Amino acid sequence: MQWLAFLAFPVETLKQTPRVLAAPLLIFDSATVSGSLVAMVALKDPDGAILVVPLRLNKRPEGYVVNEISSVYGRKQHGTQKPNNQWFINQAEEGRLRYIDTKKLRQARCSRAILAR
Repeated sequence: MQWLAFLAFPVETLKQTPRVLAAPLLIFDSATVSGSLVAMVALKDPDGAILVVPLRLNKRPEGYVVNEISSVYGRKQHGTQKPNNQWFINQAEEGRLRYIDTKKLRQARCSRAILAR
């Protein structure tokens, strides 16, 4: 099912992912994969949900050191297509926030609550 959602992404959005990943809005420690990070970037999916990019840094497959993008998806409320900006606030409240670009984040809808943390 996640693969079908990926196919609905506009190609132009996917092409912009490396550029916006170089300057993310927020970076969190992953709550589910030890040693991984989750970046919030300045792109949205077709439903208006802010994109997140799970990353594994310094992964060593077959002797190479790589930074792997696990996936790219819009953060949505469970079981719906509605954006879930509360997820970002929850991550900050739970102590997983590692990096914040306050200037860029001010433009995002969930910025006030995150900046208050």
